[in-house]
Amino acid sequence: MNVPAHIQHWRKGAEEALLFAEETILKGKIDFGLFFAHLALEKILKAHVVKTTQAIPPYIHNLVRLAEIGAISLSVDQKYFLGVMNEFNISGRYSEFVKKSPRRSEADRNLQRCKELIQWLIQQL
Repeated sequence: MNVPAHIQHWRKGAEEALLFAEETILKGKIDFGLFFAHLALEKILKAHVVKTTQAIPPYIHNLVRLAEIGAISLSVDQKYFLGVMNEFNISGRYSEFVKKSPRRSEADRNLQRCKELIQWLIQQL
């Protein structure tokens, strides 16, 4: 396994998903935008899993669990935020379970926090 190439693959995917999340939210598609924000976090966390385990990441979407597998030391706030973002993975896949879409202001705040966390995670690689 070429670990640096796999890390780069996941990092690039995270950056692309984050860009798509931003564009989608700007178009008013908040649920899908936040789904892709979750995907961006998932991909950068999978880069950490590769770095830590030297293996292909598991086929899971739980951000908190991926951070644990990747041996990332998160603050309580960061861990809580990942839990919040996990909800958008579910709502993006199973819209029938969505109670109410977040307001645009909440989506913008979540997107900004995603950007900050992803940048921090990139620095940790």
